[in-house]
Amino acid sequence: MTRPARLALALAAVSLMPGCAALGALGGGGPPRDAYELRGPLPGERPPARTSLHVIVEPPIVTGALDTDRILIRPNRLQAQYLPDGNWTDKPAEMLQAALVRAIDGSGAFRYVGREPLGLGGDYALVTEITDFQAEVGSDGRVTDRLRVSAKLVRESDVDVIAQRIFDVAVPVASSGTLDIVAALDGAMTAIVAQMTEWTVATLT
Repeated sequence: MTRPARLALALAAVSLMPGCAALGALGGGGPPRDAYELRGPLPGERPPARTSLHVIVEPPIVTGALDTDRILIRPNRLQAQYLPDGNWTDKPAEMLQAALVRAIDGSGAFRYVGREPLGLGGDYALVTEITDFQAEVGSDGRVTDRLRVSAKLVRESDVDVIAQRIFDVAVPVASSGTLDIVAALDGAMTAIVAQMTEWTVATLT
């Protein structure tokens, strides 16, 4: 069989995989990728502000294999690959920042929550770094989604770090299908944003 024929058969096999997916096709080509978005917890009606504080959610720091709109898979701790049939609508940093702004603002704890200050500066800034935002394949072949974020609350007036914490959430994935991986990452995002919002409110009020 010629090389073009073998390639055509491989692409056809990927397109027929259940759930659009998956880990067995990593590194190969494939049909156009579907786009997915993680929104985190959706707040209800915003209650009146409890304080007059302004909180700025800085763009999360992200480097290396995470700085992309591709969906990251780690077959082991040293290897980075991407799902062939799906990508994010935004990079992880942008999705996390948007989810944090919505959730912290929705708590009603602060007068203003945003990506940038209304005036010369805010009262406090939430500074974060994403260190894990991926699906991980264990030695037993099972897949777990992991989100890990390092967070600091900084007082803007004197640039003093008043609190810091590492948030780490792991969610088992039902299967190696793309939709199951994305659904578990959505659950992890919801959990980690809820934890970070609770911590921010408890620290500053």
